[in-house]
Amino acid sequence: MTGKFLTVTALAACVAASAEAQLCAGNASFSAGRMRAGVGAEFPAGGQAYGAGLTWSHQSGAYFGGQITRQNPTGAAESATDLQANVGYQTSFDGLGKTRFCPTGHFGITNRPNNQESVTHYALGGTFGQVLSSSDNMTLAPSLGVNWVHISSGGTSDSWIEATLGAGFIFNRDVTFTPMLRLPLNQDGADPTFGLSLAYNFGRPGVTGGRRRR
Repeated sequence: MTGKFLTVTALAACVAASAEAQLCAGNASFSAGRMRAGVGAEFPAGGQAYGAGLTWSHQSGAYFGGQITRQNPTGAAESATDLQANVGYQTSFDGLGKTRFCPTGHFGITNRPNNQESVTHYALGGTFGQVLSSSDNMTLAPSLGVNWVHISSGGTSDSWIEATLGAGFIFNRDVTFTPMLRLPLNQDGADPTFGLSLAYNFGRPGVTGGRRRR
């Protein structure tokens, strides 16, 4: 396994960001529909990744999702398919006003061709988001997420903390376009990753906030 491929795999592990969050991460609230379908792309140094995901929300405030991603390192014959499961829970804190917080987590496996070792990755963290401005047809909801990420393959493993900055443009309450920037905070040699995602909420209205905490 090349170090280049392991780095690209890790940085692109969450390409379909819409599968993992709602208003707390700059996406349309599940009050617009408790199902969300999303597509996304990220462009880490040394590769590209493209994926799609589906999320379902529960009236308790919890939400669950899955996604599939195709990862293509630049200048390499090897590409891979990543399968990932996500979970989150939206909460409201009295002291934070309209800001929403979601603890989040994911677990995934990247299957590589030609009988090569698969890559396992998981992350734990959370995101903060808030509506910055709103009109009849568009809402701007910026977000900040921080996660601890771990990856392993065979005898090789690595862990680090990363921050994700996003700006969700929500149209007609149910369509979200999000440019984002992923920043590894303590990983030597890792560059920021730019990405884009597009998501659509549908189905019956879901929960709007989750449990309120003081």
